Amino acid sequence: MDTRSQNEDVVRLLWTGGWDSTFRMLDLILIKQKPVQPYYLIDAQRRSFGTEILAMNTIKRRLDIKHPDLSHLLRPTIIRDVHDIPPNREIQESYQRICARNHIGTQYEWSARFAQAEGLSKLELSLIGGGHTYQLLETYLVRRDVENDIVCEIDRKHHGTDIYQVFKDYRFPLIFTTKQEMHAKAKQHGFEEFMLLTCFCHTPRSDGRPCGMCIPCGIAIECGLGWRLPRTSHVRFHLKRLYRRGRGMLEKSPRVFAVAQRLAKKAKRFKKRRTR
Repeated sequence: MDTRSQNEDVVRLLWTGGWDSTFRMLDLILIKQKPVQPYYLIDAQRRSFGTEILAMNTIKRRLDIKHPDLSHLLRPTIIRDVHDIPPNREIQESYQRICARNHIGTQYEWSARFAQAEGLSKLELSLIGGGHTYQLLETYLVRRDVENDIVCEIDRKHHGTDIYQVFKDYRFPLIFTTKQEMHAKAKQHGFEEFMLLTCFCHTPRSDGRPCGMCIPCGIAIECGLGWRLPRTSHVRFHLKRLYRRGRGMLEKSPRVFAVAQRLAKKAKRFKKRRTR
């Protein structure tokens, strides 16, 4: 097999060291025995990037120890800083129009520009179903069988739309897989220990524990993986939920809401004076 054919067989995966993308990487290497080229985009403004890199390195070392016969299938991670990705006016304008109607994370815009700049037309993104982004993409997706591996892509019939412009270079291999199904499969095939090395919190606390308040922490709790968070993180998650519900009720009464805001500002100023 020549080099070009080998390169075409490689699965190109955006890997963050998180639960979903790590499951996809391990499923490809340990079960399907396919080579994987991982990519990681650094956003230095996000507090979790150091934790993510540490998790990826730990998983790689464990793979070398536990599966030395297969670890060569995981190629060295290609790392890029998001600020070094060339601009792309068409993608940026399409992303802005999408966000004017439905907000989606900036990572989709970065990754789309990265895929275009690198000439990657089948870059795997480990998005799972049920969330806001999936609901936005659902009617644009088409299922494909790629070497007995079901993946989803944006259907070419949507060419010319903003969704197509931003998401056309992605493949979604986990769109119909739940986190609990991933956990069950990892246990069945003996790589649960690797999954426990993954990270997910976007704003980990100083001791490294998940915050319980960011979106990924909330998703972990709501998707049945709450056992991965300590009790204090659960408390913060539920307090945030109560705060949002209470705020929503207060906003229905503008006068009461204005009073509550003034009291909150006074409490914050008092707390600052106490800590000086």
